[in-house]
Amino acid sequence: ELKKFFDQTFKSMEWILPNKRYLAGGDIMYGRKQVGEDTLKTIVAAVDTSSSISKPQIKLFIKEVMGLVKKFDADKTIVIYCSDDIDNIDIVKKAGDPDFTKIASTGGNRRGFIPPFQWVEKNKINPSVFVYLTDTGGEMPDPSRYGIRKYAKKTFWFICSPMIYNQPTFG
Repeated sequence: ELKKFFDQTFKSMEWILPNKRYLAGGDIMYGRKQVGEDTLKTIVAAVDTSSSISKPQIKLFIKEVMGLVKKFDADKTIVIYCSDDIDNIDIVKKAGDPDFTKIASTGGNRRGFIPPFQWVEKNKINPSVFVYLTDTGGEMPDPSRYGIRKYAKKTFWFICSPMIYNQPTFG
């Protein structure tokens, strides 16, 4: 499913606005451009490290994401480990490997899934794809806050639980 999401996200088309230089002459031509390899720059992978998700699950998820990152030749991957708050950040450069020693957890999930989205907004990152591994056992962020609207359709909730506790409101 994650591979299908990456394929769909990066093979889609976007409408582009007309060039302003030609508007005075009456030539208004809207266009379309492919959203693809030229725009694939940053992938954010947030990982719920609360006590309900095991380290083997986290490692398997990160390996899966990194396999797709290498296939799609992304410039940078930011792995955000989050439980009560941001526990650790791993920034993986192009063709690099993640540092599994950075997997950290403070245990609970009192702030829900909001901290990674706040971190992305604070650091002025516009992710090409935002993937969140979780069991949905926490508060979902409001899609109208933290700059989420810019990439809401490029968000993938990877739910690793047979039961959904809180339905994601976007993505």
